[in-house]
Amino acid sequence: MSKKFRLSERDVKIAILNAIDVLRSVCSEKEFKQPKIYEIRITNAKSYWANIRKQHGDGFRIHVSRLIELISDTSLARRRLEETIIHELIHTMPGRMNHGPKFKMICERVNRKYFDRGYNIRTKTSSAD
Repeated sequence: MSKKFRLSERDVKIAILNAIDVLRSVCSEKEFKQPKIYEIRITNAKSYWANIRKQHGDGFRIHVSRLIELISDTSLARRRLEETIIHELIHTMPGRMNHGPKFKMICERVNRKYFDRGYNIRTKTSSAD
């Protein structure tokens, strides 16, 4: 039996580093600049997996919900965390704070390039996915 996934700040930091690498690989330097993350917080939110907000003018804070711990398969939980962080970091790119065409274009690039990892970056995810 696999060990239950317990979300930690370290998990989020690793997912952020991986997401930065992924986005650098599918975006130009002009499109994606590594965001400054001033705060990482694990929350008990029930209405979202994660969210990112501007903070201090030039940086961001990211909150990640423990909802991800409901996924019983540890490797799937880690992949969903990575997908969620990639999604949130796309929001840091110019013109992509909403889920419009520019946002979806980056999702499609990631999904095509990282198909072998099983990534499915999209605008909405539910705990049933």
